[in-house]
Amino acid sequence: MITLKLVTCTAAGGQLLTGGSRVSLVFTGPEDTEAKIVDKFDGTYLCSLMVKMRGMYEGHAHVNGQPIAGSPFPVFFKASRNSDASKSTATGVGLTGPTVGRSTMFFVETKDAYGNPSHSQDDALTVAVRSGSENIQARVMPDGSGTYTVSYIPTVEGAYEISVQLGVQHIQGSPFKTRTASAVSTLHTVVKGDALENGVQGYANTFSIETRNKGGQRLMRGGETFNVDISGVGRTRCLVNDNRDGTYSVSYQCSLAGTYVLVILHRGKHLSGSPFTVNVATSPQPDSSLTIPEEVEAPEPELAAKAARSWMNDTSETAPVATAPVPVSRNRASSVNRRRGRRSSAVPNRFDLNAKAIATSSSPTPSPAPIRSGLQPPQVPSRNSSKGPQVPSRGSSRNASMSSSGAAVVPPVPLRRRGASTLGLPSG
Repeated sequence: MITLKLVTCTAAGGQLLTGGSRVSLVFTGPEDTEAKIVDKFDGTYLCSLMVKMRGMYEGHAHVNGQPIAGSPFPVFFKASRNSDASKSTATGVGLTGPTVGRSTMFFVETKDAYGNPSHSQDDALTVAVRSGSENIQARVMPDGSGTYTVSYIPTVEGAYEISVQLGVQHIQGSPFKTRTASAVSTLHTVVKGDALENGVQGYANTFSIETRNKGGQRLMRGGETFNVDISGVGRTRCLVNDNRDGTYSVSYQCSLAGTYVLVILHRGKHLSGSPFTVNVATSPQPDSSLTIPEEVEAPEPELAAKAARSWMNDTSETAPVATAPVPVSRNRASSVNRRRGRRSSAVPNRFDLNAKAIATSSSPTPSPAPIRSGLQPPQVPSRNSSKGPQVPSRGSSRNASMSSSGAAVVPPVPLRRRGASTLGLPSG
């Protein structure tokens, strides 16, 4: 109950000493409340009201139908610090389905007589947890705003009774009745899958865990923790996925083939069959990081040597003649140097090696030349040079086969360009 005093004054500001005025006081906000007025007949009035809901309000005061100075005025009403057990509540999984061996909790919110949070820090809150004749220790932690966190660990499977009291009175719903959820039995839980015995190197090998209680019944909830480890000759990694239906998918990978040991634990205890011996086989597919290129080009000196051997092994009476124009070098620097009439000091590229070689013998049937070690690619004469044979241009005749001196012309060494599928070499 809140009581306010209202003093009436004259127009000049002096206090009235008589009563009889019509006075009203109303607070609007979360819940509209009108005050009860008592005339003291000395110019003062007592206004009493009960605000049930905390929050911001506006006060509207009138005397003889006219608002007083400052009306309306803001007022914030706080909740009472006196907690009422009949209005206080508790919620949480610790009241509905705790699990044996796992810490569980629930929350208590104290409220005043009108259902407002009391924000009290010194409530006489007591909690008792029992299972049959066994008392379970409970821990109560206040947060300073009228809310308390209660935690406990069920030790046996079965029915539990939880009492929550403020002073000597039970809060709403107390004492609470609940039963623990079935605990996982490591002896009855099923582990299945081919990956428990055999795996493949570099692949994700999977198996499943199906949780069951001590009666062999499958559990239909998740939230359990399994520690899975595999060790052996190579690097390994494991992943456990909770399917939230009582089953768990497990996968592991091994970097090397060999024998491994697979361990599956639940709260420090081995599941049935653990540890497992796993034989990891070699991967049937090659490692993608070792892909061999589709084409491997031979070094240029090797191609030149092959061309020389083919020419020396030719048994025909005359050396084969060229039937195709000589490709002109695509190397820009070499082309510019030839146009300027000087040789390039750079090593010729693979297109320069296709320049036509001129036989030095005037005999119709050239004798085999001695084999030289470290065969060097032929030098390409410049277009403006006055000595030696000239390299035909791109527009020269395709059937030219003899030089001006009558010497046989050795065909060019056709090298496979990038993307070609065969290697063209002269044949007898």
